[in-house]
Amino acid sequence: MFVDLFEDIQKRTWAWCEKMFHDRTAWRGVEERGRRFFEEATELVQVVGLSKEDLHKIIDYVYSRPVGDVRQEIGGTMVCLALLAEGLGLNVGLEYLTELKRVENPSIWEKIRSKQFAKNQAGIGGAIE
Repeated sequence: MFVDLFEDIQKRTWAWCEKMFHDRTAWRGVEERGRRFFEEATELVQVVGLSKEDLHKIIDYVYSRPVGDVRQEIGGTMVCLALLAEGLGLNVGLEYLTELKRVENPSIWEKIRSKQFAKNQAGIGGAIE
């Protein structure tokens, strides 16, 4: 079943993150996960052509409304991602597994840690160093 398969992949991703940032605790924080999610989502919409001005309008719109329910928002995010991928002719599952396999390779871990350190220095990261 899809839910079980996705749960297995989600746990695999969590296990990778624990290996990656083994002795640091900030990576577990919801705010840090939110920062990294927003960063990746921003990079994705940049690729498909949205401007900074578009994003600022969206942010203003979202923050002018009541806070949503986290479960519904996660579901909505997944639905929108699936629709975006379909519109681009891509497969969400395949892209997810390809990226997970890439980041699971220990040869790039130091690069990932360095990028996190740079985010911390820029004031957009958690306390992971």
